[in-house]
Amino acid sequence: MTKDFEDFCEDKARAGDGQYAIAFALMQLARETRFLGKGVRDLGNGDAASNMGAIEGLAVMIKEAAQTIADSNLR
Repeated sequence: MTKDFEDFCEDKARAGDGQYAIAFALMQLARETRFLGKGVRDLGNGDAASNMGAIEGLAVMIKEAAQTIADSNLR
């Protein structure tokens, strides 16, 4: 999908053409869904070949903090 086509659909939609409004809305929805999918992937393990995702990183930090607390109680 090219930007020119998106712009064309947006112009027609803003001029009141309902069919182009639907097409433009679907294009926007598709774009945001892709963006959301990338964000959700980053919360998981990313591409598994990259750094940890946010959830894994948080789990490691919680584990390290719990270990530090446990170690401090032993002294």
